[in-house]
Amino acid sequence: MSWNGGSDRRKYKRVNLRLLLEFEDADGGPKGEKARMETINFSAGGFYCRFNRRTPPLTRLALRFVFPPFGADHPDERALDCEAVVVRCEPEPGVAGSFRVAACFTNLSNEDRTFLQDYLDWYQVVFAEAEKERTSADLGEQEVA
Repeated sequence: MSWNGGSDRRKYKRVNLRLLLEFEDADGGPKGEKARMETINFSAGGFYCRFNRRTPPLTRLALRFVFPPFGADHPDERALDCEAVVVRCEPEPGVAGSFRVAACFTNLSNEDRTFLQDYLDWYQVVFAEAEKERTSADLGEQEVA
């Protein structure tokens, strides 16, 4: 279900994936201040993040993500260069100087999008299972106490 009560029409499933990116911003902020972006969720179509800069919709972002080796089919580290465009930027409630930014990828090849989806599927399985085990262990400790 989407925020407006209707069905979610997204083409790609979102995964709760936290990535922290810091980079030099040529024209966005005070000299010497790094731009900081932390993803909240990620999909093969785009991402949602916290950003320490107001970023107007339609701003183009040039990005490079470096993914570690994962699963049997991806034994090597891989960099993915891509572009994204900001589709929404809103102040983060209760946090001065922080914004929630949604961006969609604009130039991913089918091969890169498939790779990204493979990584997200792997990540979700591995970390969802770890979270389930942690929760089970916590419940077991509570029953003993």
